[in-house]
Amino acid sequence: MRHNIRIDLKGRNPTGPILECRTRPLSAWLWRLLFGGRQSVVVLMPGGSVDTVNIVEQPEAMKP
Repeated sequence: MRHNIRIDLKGRNPTGPILECRTRPLSAWLWRLLFGGRQSVVVLMPGGSVDTVNIVEQPEAMKP
């Protein structure tokens, strides 16, 4: 599976990190409520200079 990521910034010279990947604690009952079971999740945290983050799944090339 391939993805295309586009990050739009508020200004020309960003200060600090643009995009971080972090591990965050989440209560087990809230996890089950949201996802229904054990899942792997990546949390992307945009920095203060980020206006928008767009992630689009790219179609796989058809194999003959």
